[in-house]
Amino acid sequence: MREQSSNSNMNPSGAITAAVFLGIVALVHVLYQGVVRPLADAAIAAQGSGATSNLWVIFKDFEQQASVSIGLFCAFLIIYKYQRIVLREEPLFTMDYLAGFGANQRFIQASNASANTAETHAEITTETHQNDEKDSLAASDSEKSEHLPSSTDQETKAHSAQKSANIKASGRADGDDVLNVSLALKELEASKYAENSSMATWINCLRRFKNTQNVQHASQAISESIETLAAQLESGNSLIRYFIWAIPSIGFIGTVRGIGSALAKAEEAVAGDISGMVDKLGVAFNSTLVSLLISIVLMYLLHMLNNRQDEMVINTRKNCEKHLLTRLHN
Repeated sequence: MREQSSNSNMNPSGAITAAVFLGIVALVHVLYQGVVRPLADAAIAAQGSGATSNLWVIFKDFEQQASVSIGLFCAFLIIYKYQRIVLREEPLFTMDYLAGFGANQRFIQASNASANTAETHAEITTETHQNDEKDSLAASDSEKSEHLPSSTDQETKAHSAQKSANIKASGRADGDDVLNVSLALKELEASKYAENSSMATWINCLRRFKNTQNVQHASQAISESIETLAAQLESGNSLIRYFIWAIPSIGFIGTVRGIGSALAKAEEAVAGDISGMVDKLGVAFNSTLVSLLISIVLMYLLHMLNNRQDEMVINTRKNCEKHLLTRLHN
């Protein structure tokens, strides 16, 4: 059975994505209810308005909880895709799929050449026997036959030389392999990696060359496949980019909510009790602070992922040019 990748953009499957998202949301909620908010309430009770710089107080609100949950999920998507590229996909994208094909093909060519040689020797022997019979019947010309080659012998030698030339022409004088495109294409299509984007590039190239017998057209097929691969990898990052954009937006929502709640406590502040307004303003500023910090970290991780994807695309092109196009040029 062929090993098919779940998708070409190298993201986890939908079931894994949903399960991980729900698991992260549940885990963060448990941590907030059991650790973060109790510690924040204890800090506020002990320090009052001076607890605004406490780490637990900064993270205690719902906007921060949502930002942390989405940030962890987004980090999971980035790390999953990065490790899949490094550990699973990149070795395949830099593999020479026809590394063992040349030796097998050379064995087949040698076997065919040996068979042709045996057939040629058999034909030459048969023709020589026929010529000997003709020479024995021509007694009057026996002395001439000893010194001068007969026309039949000349034809036999010419025929033998022609067959020997054909045998030599069937191989390369320098010992290199001549790629049998049909045989190579059949071997790649039967591989368990045939659904992989890298091998699909090789298959498309060989098909184009088989149909056109033009190396330039085969090179164009590689370029088209590489561009498609780059577009697929880039489209796989769309969900990550959306979440990175959404996290600061959640922070701004917390800012609006906090300012609105702080204005509602204006009368209490005028009366001398500013604790309520300070708490709500803390919600406003802390939510934006946490969301922006998370967004900065995620943008760096995405930058690292993009660099790795670009390197893989470049290595894939180099691999095709080095191991595939050179064979077609031969």
